Amino acid sequence: MITEYPLEHRRYDQSEYEPFWAAAAALDLPLSLHTATRRQGRIRGAAEKTLRDASSRATKAFYPALSLCDLIFSGVFERHPRLILAIGESELAPNASEGCPTCSPR
Repeated sequence: MITEYPLEHRRYDQSEYEPFWAAAAALDLPLSLHTATRRQGRIRGAAEKTLRDASSRATKAFYPALSLCDLIFSGVFERHPRLILAIGESELAPNASEGCPTCSPR
């Protein structure tokens, strides 16, 4: 599991991750961009519900999508074709990918 969105100056299109992508691909080690792993301050309150809670939940797929775009458009998957990446817990049912024509194993 890797953070859904790293610090802005260390996004996944940076060359510092190349050894990591190469090792994960060589080991056939799947990676997961898991939601709620972006720890850059307080996102959700523990007490009463707030507007920030609502906006955080409504845009839950935004940060994993940014990271995925960084990986795709920087050529990570072309350089490491065996790399496997999943985006987990995007409020889908456990078996949502079964019969889903747009869901793929990569």
